[in-house]
Amino acid sequence: SESILKLAPRAARLMDSYTPSNWMDNLMHDMSGSASPVVFNFAGKTIAAVSQKEAVLRLLDTNNLGGANHMTPLFQSPKLGNDEKTGTDPGRGVWGAISTAEVNGKRYLYFPMQGHVSKDAPAFPKNNGPIPNGTIMAFEVVANGDKISAVPAWTGNDMIMPDPPVIANGVVYALSTGGQAMQNGAKPGDPRMPYDVSAV
Repeated sequence: SESILKLAPRAARLMDSYTPSNWMDNLMHDMSGSASPVVFNFAGKTIAAVSQKEAVLRLLDTNNLGGANHMTPLFQSPKLGNDEKTGTDPGRGVWGAISTAEVNGKRYLYFPMQGHVSKDAPAFPKNNGPIPNGTIMAFEVVANGDKISAVPAWTGNDMIMPDPPVIANGVVYALSTGGQAMQNGAKPGDPRMPYDVSAV
């Protein structure tokens, strides 16, 4: 759950890869969460927005995923969640997938975060109150010359294990599932542990 692989058609061979430079530290901690990448065109490049277990947003150039060392992204955010760095408090970090949409000519990324925001997270200019359980984080993708980055835009209201949002006609639809990530310790075939609260 730490690397991004670029495969030839029909998965015949590995063409490129990206692995975060701190992969060993990530491997030593059984952190929760991981997100499928989302791919979009921006500023003449095809970009992949990715996040692994440490809940950091990275932008990769799909024509050169991590530079010569396969570890250098175009952009990397500070830590956004998952401060605990442990598997004893599961269900933290980004879950499911990052969503994207172009709204009024601007490109946005929507990051579903489970658990409280990291102490290292950047300030978001707009918010909807305290978010101890999780939220949707919105970033605007911007270009400054050849440099591409993701600028914090807003956070949604408090949400418990939000699913990846869907964007239609400039409206972000987000589901707070009310779920939890604890695996059922009972025997195989038993139902999963019940949700804590109703979905919203």
